[in-house]
Amino acid sequence: MKFLSKRRTPEEDFGRRRPIRTEQSQGRVFSYYANRSANETNLGRGNLEEVPKRHSSKYVRFMGGLPKLGIVVLVFVVVVSQLVLTTHPKLVILSSTSNSDLFLQSTSVYQNAADKLFSQSLGNQNKLTVDAGGISDKLKSMFPELSDVSVALPVVGSQPTVYLQPAEPTFILSANGNSYVIDNTGRALAYAQSMPAQNRASLPQVVDQSGLQPQVGKQVLSSTSITFMQTVLSQLKAQHVSVSKIVLPSGSFEVDMYIAGKPYFVKFNMHDTGGALQQAGAYIAVAQDLAGKNIAPSQYIDVRIDGRAYYK
Repeated sequence: MKFLSKRRTPEEDFGRRRPIRTEQSQGRVFSYYANRSANETNLGRGNLEEVPKRHSSKYVRFMGGLPKLGIVVLVFVVVVSQLVLTTHPKLVILSSTSNSDLFLQSTSVYQNAADKLFSQSLGNQNKLTVDAGGISDKLKSMFPELSDVSVALPVVGSQPTVYLQPAEPTFILSANGNSYVIDNTGRALAYAQSMPAQNRASLPQVVDQSGLQPQVGKQVLSSTSITFMQTVLSQLKAQHVSVSKIVLPSGSFEVDMYIAGKPYFVKFNMHDTGGALQQAGAYIAVAQDLAGKNIAPSQYIDVRIDGRAYYK
């Protein structure tokens, strides 16, 4: 008896057979899953994280630069604010003698004038462009009673300071029918009538006979003439000699000083600007010598020539 074997179908045959896996096939399978896993990771998470990181770095750089920008802006604002000047300067009046402030006007007058000069121009409201010299010159020309004006700018702050130096009155000059206060540079500060009587009495009186035409604020006498007369008066005062009147004769550099309590005057030569001390000393010596001899000049003593003296 013969047995016929049943023919297996391919599906059945495949189920009984063990699949043979070679290294090549194993490598392909491993490589496929590895590549697939890597690709899925790169395509998914990698691309999604890369964009936020790029934006985050720009934001960080921007935020990190903000403090520096703020510092630059702050420094700029501070520098600009320190360059600005106010139009209301601080006023400081300097005074060197008891008579120097006799002719000063109210402080508000000078303050208003200074405020106006600073506010007239935008250039005068900035430390870099302010015309300090121009402001000083204008104030001096506006107020003859001031001998000097200076403007100081603050290193820190915005308020400038204006210093006013009053002129020093030295003589009362009578000329051309009027009386003027003369300062130590020979300028006419003001009319003598504007000065209290008791203050006028404290200044030496000078009578002009040479034809001067004084104007307030203008030069009347040279500064050397003023210095000469002041030096002689100082030397005479040191010897307890008082002068009651000073006369400027016509057409010469002569100055005549009338001695209080004496019937004569003394002739001095103002052309010799450096000889004031010698001439004053010569008069003192001659006066003492004449007094010792009981000689009293009735008109004058002349000490204008160096080393000689005359009297009449």
